Amino acid sequence: MELAVAVTGKPAVVYPNSGERWDARARGWSGDMAFDPEWAVGWAEKGARLVGGCCRVGPATIGALAGALAAEGGDSTG
Repeated sequence: MELAVAVTGKPAVVYPNSGERWDARARGWSGDMAFDPEWAVGWAEKGARLVGGCCRVGPATIGALAGALAAEGGDSTG
């Protein structure tokens, strides 16, 4: 991400999924959630301006992500 921000000069968007995998044969999600809301602080420090979550990142995790950014003085108001 550092390189993308440095090269383009544009704000980065970080919108990861939970880290679980879709198992098409079983028609369900497998594996453990690997998303850590604390990672958002590092992404913001490296230039991410829009941070959120995609598949299987629910309201509680987004709330924790916003809290982590707010604790570091970031704008988590969206």
